[in-house]
Amino acid sequence: MAFRALPLSLLLFPAIASAQAPVTVRAASAIVVDAETGAVLYSKNADLKRPPASCTKIMTALLLQENTLPSDPITAPPGTKKVGGSRLNLAPGETLTAAEMLDALMIKSANDVAHAIATKIAGGDAGFARLMNRRAKELGCRNTNFCNPHGLPNPNHYTTAADLATIARAAIRYPEIAGASTADVRVLNRRGGTATTVLKNRNPWITKTDGAIGLKTGWTTAAGHCFVGAARRGEMAIVTVVLKSPDWVGDTARLVDWAYENFESRLVATKGEKVAEVKVQGGDSPSVALVASRDVRIVVPLSQPTPEWLLPEAVTAPIAKNQTVATGRLTLFDGTSWEVGLYAGEAVALPHGAAGLDRMRQDK
Repeated sequence: MAFRALPLSLLLFPAIASAQAPVTVRAASAIVVDAETGAVLYSKNADLKRPPASCTKIMTALLLQENTLPSDPITAPPGTKKVGGSRLNLAPGETLTAAEMLDALMIKSANDVAHAIATKIAGGDAGFARLMNRRAKELGCRNTNFCNPHGLPNPNHYTTAADLATIARAAIRYPEIAGASTADVRVLNRRGGTATTVLKNRNPWITKTDGAIGLKTGWTTAAGHCFVGAARRGEMAIVTVVLKSPDWVGDTARLVDWAYENFESRLVATKGEKVAEVKVQGGDSPSVALVASRDVRIVVPLSQPTPEWLLPEAVTAPIAKNQTVATGRLTLFDGTSWEVGLYAGEAVALPHGAAGLDRMRQDK
């Protein structure tokens, strides 16, 4: 199917690349992406494989949300006390809900909780790691291999800043994950309500940055200080990743401020409103209105015009009203494409008499 770009008089014109104001970060690897489209606003060694430490738990949280209900019970398996590093000190046989496990995973960064989740969902760390890697590939990660649910050191356990941003974009679509990672305090009622554990969020970035959303800190000797964060200001949401940073709070704050100083979210289509008209082949009307199936926002550099729509040259009758008949494409400033389904604003029938002839041809 041939495509055409909308004329300047109808909508928009092509984006032209231009340099943004520079930003300096000390992290070995870093990236900033638009949370909606994944467009890359900033990148530094973003495809270089590195150990992610506890930032691994973002994938664990995602799989927890995708495979359990908040009220589902999760019981600590035998051997839980052997899991090292940061812990909730679960006792073997102790049971918490999936929602409580999520709080402990994201706020306490509890490795024993990650192990309990892995055992609940996949029978253990090895089986869960296979699920993690499969999900990573489904999301489009290219340089990731997880060996465990918590991020404790393993030479074959690695990912990249770019892949972590991809995983984080999927994770923050769940308000439970965003809420747990941003919450100041959560309380766990343990052992039948006879004891409680207060989880205090000690992530300093959350309180220092306007619009901050979690997401997860991490540290090991090999990984250094790592942080995957998100932020929303107005209609624009971004995801940031810094790996092996000597100043992860400062690096993240600089990236966030830089992004909002140089980019903005623009509404390029409103759900239910006409985007354009295209020709109709073989119909009783020469054209049909294309209507957006949803609101479409993209992030655009302040210094650039909004990109134009790329649309099909024509669609073929018959067409029912509200039938999805085309895909509109936008080429974003980083060269990637963003596609949106467009539907017909009105019905277009075959010319009088052509419908019967068409049915006769199909019967043959």
